[in-house]
Amino acid sequence: MTNALNPKAPVLFLSLLPQFVPDGEPPLPRTLLLAAIVVALALVWFPAVALLVDRLGRWLRRPRTARAIEGGSGVALSALGLVLVTGSLPH
Repeated sequence: MTNALNPKAPVLFLSLLPQFVPDGEPPLPRTLLLAAIVVALALVWFPAVALLVDRLGRWLRRPRTARAIEGGSGVALSALGLVLVTGSLPH
């Protein structure tokens, strides 16, 4: 549904897939095969990303992890502020 509702996706596939059809070969079977490969990859990729984000979200919500991220962010922002105050940025 993500690509079907995106108007740029059909334009991309209509311009990209014909380049992989050899001369003299009927275009429909090869184009359908390439489209089926794209659909199969999407059916694997999007659920994998969703599962990864779910597990990563659980890990990020743990108090110890959240404290570590906040501490690291604080150190990084303090260092950037110090660099700005001292004016030692390279030109």
